[in-house]
Amino acid sequence: MSLITETAPSSKVATWTESVHAPHPQASEILRQVDYYFSEENLVSDPYLLGFTGKEGTNPVSLSLIMGFKKMKQFRPKTAVREVLKHSTVVEVVDTGHIRRRYPLGRPLLVKPLIDVNRYKKALAENQHLTKGMLKPTGFEKNAVEGPIRPEEYEEDRKKYDPEESFVTRIELAVTNFCARRKMHQGTRKIFTDLLHLGGFSNVHQFQGMSKKEQKRQGVELDDIADFKICDEVENAYYAEWEDGEKGDWVVDFESLAKSFLSDVFLREYPWYDEQQVKMATMVLRNFYNYLLLHNVCPEYEDQLEAARMICDVAETELPKLAMVDQSLPGAFNSACSTLCGGSYTDVHISQDGWASGCDNMGLSRQEAKVIIGVGVAAYGSREQIEKLAPVLSGDAGLKYTSSHKLGLVVVNVEPPNDYAKAAYNQLREHEGVDKYVHPMGKLHCKRWDMPFEPPTDLPKAARVVDTASFEFLVEESTLQYCIPGMKIEATIRELDVGLQYIDSIEATYPSFYTWLPNEVVGRWKEPGPPKTWMQRQQAQRDGKALDQVRDSTSNHDGGQDDGEFSDGGPD
Repeated sequence: MSLITETAPSSKVATWTESVHAPHPQASEILRQVDYYFSEENLVSDPYLLGFTGKEGTNPVSLSLIMGFKKMKQFRPKTAVREVLKHSTVVEVVDTGHIRRRYPLGRPLLVKPLIDVNRYKKALAENQHLTKGMLKPTGFEKNAVEGPIRPEEYEEDRKKYDPEESFVTRIELAVTNFCARRKMHQGTRKIFTDLLHLGGFSNVHQFQGMSKKEQKRQGVELDDIADFKICDEVENAYYAEWEDGEKGDWVVDFESLAKSFLSDVFLREYPWYDEQQVKMATMVLRNFYNYLLLHNVCPEYEDQLEAARMICDVAETELPKLAMVDQSLPGAFNSACSTLCGGSYTDVHISQDGWASGCDNMGLSRQEAKVIIGVGVAAYGSREQIEKLAPVLSGDAGLKYTSSHKLGLVVVNVEPPNDYAKAAYNQLREHEGVDKYVHPMGKLHCKRWDMPFEPPTDLPKAARVVDTASFEFLVEESTLQYCIPGMKIEATIRELDVGLQYIDSIEATYPSFYTWLPNEVVGRWKEPGPPKTWMQRQQAQRDGKALDQVRDSTSNHDGGQDDGEFSDGGPD
């Protein structure tokens, strides 16, 4: 999180950090100017640029458009400008012709985006890399409705999805029919394919369906497209524990599958900071579940499908908040403790006279850190803690910590700033410049979370100690408003010698519905093939060494008999 607010470019040009290898002689000016265009201070009040970036500020924008701005016309060529922007912390280069803001806007808009309908359609096609044909209805639109179906169609579905048939047969047919009635582009197809892989489908083909022209040419009806299978088979990807040496029955769990995909796979493989990407993912999943319910594909799992649809709603609401939490933690107070404690944020500070631009995260100076810690301890600390910290805050001594642990945390409660904390903050605001890095703080209450991917322990269950320890951290109100009970954090925490706990660094954040399934491991496993030639050579060498060891040990045991007693084929 940037602790210094973004400012417009000044007359003083910052020094490029890699001046010898700078892609452009005016690299510093390019960075400062483009970062300012996309900064929160400017973008929330720029109706023209908002018309391209959208309300969240993260839609891709043509680099040619930006270079057409009055202050950018002096910078050429385009390729060099693009290379410079790869070093920006505010924008990212999407492809050879587009850039976009890295994170959604965290402030409310001050103006209404100026959107031209014709320009919007053209920008949509460019940004999503779609053809004109792909702008036609796909079946995935938000208001797209399939149904109600006629009685004769219902009877046909009963024949196709006969409950007497195995679940595997019905779900394979349903997936194929679903794809035949949808027009998928690259993004929606990848989401659906990854969901199928996680659910146990093997060898999923990139099935796009047949156009009406192709159907007419080959004389194929829409219902006959089901003969073109989208997958080879459904694997038993999620087994129960083995009992008596035999595999248990494999589990069908639509709800857990939706949780695992949206909380694990999606966060690892997709740009989940982009709210539009979140909406696309939940839309694809929800559309598939609606199809299964409408056509009564698996009535025995109707409750699970309803629960899976609810997970899509939860994800669409929670993931944008998680993105804000992931972006802003550990926050100013915790960063201040880390700065004075020899932690992750020590020596990160860069003075405003250095090379960094105003929108970079320049860390905290020791004086800024002392002010932030002083306000937090004054608002929430005990008299004893205030007295112990007084020498540190008034001198050059650093903080000391007694323990440091990397562990999982789950949020149990969010406590907003109390009246005393708000009063302390308001009093400090009278000092010029302090309000840039001192903000009202509340408490984030957490408890230990056992991460599913932690190293296993060899202790039996009876000997394991249940960790019931609770943690509380001072966090800024601007971050607490996005925290939800149940959210999970992988972090390094430290306890100061004065009894305060702080978050030194954040490794990862997870939504409240985070679920890990062993399907991910099984899906990546492949049947080993025959040994290669080099494998056979190594095995032969190992076998030869093993035979030599047997000869030596036998010789020593028998008092040193002749090595020639044995041949490669064994004893004579």
